[in-house]
Amino acid sequence: MGAIGAGRDSIGVAVEVGDAIKLSVWSSIACTFRGMLRIRPLLGKTASYPIEVTAPSTRATASVIYKIESAGVIDSVMIEATPKGTESAPTQRGQSYAKLEIPNGGCLSCGYVYPGHQPALNEFVEPGPAGGPGAITRVNTAATVGAGRILATVPTGAIWKWKVGTGLYSASATVGTRNAFLRWRDSGANIYDKTAESGPTANQSLRYEFAENKTSLQSVGLATNASQEFPSPPGGLPAGHDLFILDSSAIDGLDTVSLESIAEEWVVPN
Repeated sequence: MGAIGAGRDSIGVAVEVGDAIKLSVWSSIACTFRGMLRIRPLLGKTASYPIEVTAPSTRATASVIYKIESAGVIDSVMIEATPKGTESAPTQRGQSYAKLEIPNGGCLSCGYVYPGHQPALNEFVEPGPAGGPGAITRVNTAATVGAGRILATVPTGAIWKWKVGTGLYSASATVGTRNAFLRWRDSGANIYDKTAESGPTANQSLRYEFAENKTSLQSVGLATNASQEFPSPPGGLPAGHDLFILDSSAIDGLDTVSLESIAEEWVVPN
């Protein structure tokens, strides 16, 4: 396409006819995203070209490819949320990550899309905690304990940092002393931390609480028959890590458990 001289004409990324531009998005919010390419051609006026892709809320990869029709220089890009119909735009940093690239030719821009921020040309933000704060996300459940219950699992396409949580283990009317405790586990169900055991009996309850600012295991009075306080894991946890509760005495699988908690989440490519 010829030499590009010094000055403004040397700013940007040169592209040829037929070059591919790929927009990929990972999101926990179902939304349409638009990548805008501003291309300065060899001849004629500068023009903008939109590329759109709709991302599901499952954090799965959504991508689309646009073929360059005229040779020139990409001198600016922008990635923005453009919700349509019943879709919602991301409201927090960490919910939606986007990447605009020339496949096998380099990244034009990548980063989180959120109010007041649209990734631009030559802006490269690493996905995950190292790049900045994540989205405050509610994590909750209520179920029977059974033979053991996963209370929450970091989903595929996410990194979680646990902030704070509380829950209640309620023993049924079946007679017997439980031996209930919680475990932090990796994606292979390997235990890397656990609470002390507690022994509620029939119709009694165990209150548990965790937070990132707690530093040790403690049995404290939380207005129930038994209680546990413990720290949440430091740093961000990858997909598959979970919080698991178990009564190793296996008195009654109809015991119930609940969790109400907050995690900081970063959606990441997967």
